[in-house]
Amino acid sequence: MRQATLLLHEDEPAALWCAPAFAPLLGAVVHGEAACAALLARFDVVLDGDNPCDPPRLREGLRAARLCRSLDALRHWRRARGAATLLFRPDARARLDAIAETRATLCLARRARKGEPVTAELLAEERGGRGVGASLRPALIGRLLAYDLPARAPVDFGMVLPR
Repeated sequence: MRQATLLLHEDEPAALWCAPAFAPLLGAVVHGEAACAALLARFDVVLDGDNPCDPPRLREGLRAARLCRSLDALRHWRRARGAATLLFRPDARARLDAIAETRATLCLARRARKGEPVTAELLAEERGGRGVGASLRPALIGRLLAYDLPARAPVDFGMVLPR
């Protein structure tokens, strides 16, 4: 599968995109407006990567790039066939999606019953889950579960009884 070139603003840190989850997606990083403009100038046409329609048929020898702004579009076009170079300039939603995908969250390590106390052994961590952040583990320990929950269920404060 193809890797995309990551285009970042001067003040935008690349650290978020260095997470292992994004390593297969991204290759080179271009930082700064001037460098991004110079890269874009190398192409005859830059196609909107966030539009999932089939690309137009381009004449032979035309240098094309597909510019994606969302993670979904980037993942889609990585799998698609085509000669266009992939470029990724993340928008605000893509940055939030990336943070959510890399955030450590809490889930249940095993199946649990209503009324069971939450213990350290009952909680597990996963990346990108829908549970509360792993840093909130101490606030959950000792509370009673409000529901029967399956293993790997995301844990949040709505699933435990107040103290």
